[in-house]
Amino acid sequence: MSHAARVFAYGSLMRGLKYSALLVDAVFCGAAETQDPYELYDLGPYPAASPGGQSVLRGEVYELDEATLERVDVLEGHPHLYRRRERPLKDGSTAWVYEIVMDEETRDRLRRAPRVDSGDWRRWLELRSPT
Repeated sequence: MSHAARVFAYGSLMRGLKYSALLVDAVFCGAAETQDPYELYDLGPYPAASPGGQSVLRGEVYELDEATLERVDVLEGHPHLYRRRERPLKDGSTAWVYEIVMDEETRDRLRRAPRVDSGDWRRWLELRSPT
């Protein structure tokens, strides 16, 4: 299998979460953090990340083939809901990160959404719904 892209997953695509099965053919490269800070918001079943916040995003990096990347683009609503951008990671490498597209409707929705100040969606889910 030829891998077309490295993708940084910070939400529902991470191992064990809602859409992780979409990455069944991807190569898991490990845990990672973005180099630059983001604002991370809780939109219910999934998060939204916007550049320029106060904390780095914590997530996972995967190597995807072209077909899997296209499926992830569809899930993320690229380029209308989320836009895929190549961004630096803390380890010096780069990966595609899906950033929320900021239009007026999205800004209004994010104003009402809880912020995930830690930048760690998995940890947020654990705190949000303790077992």
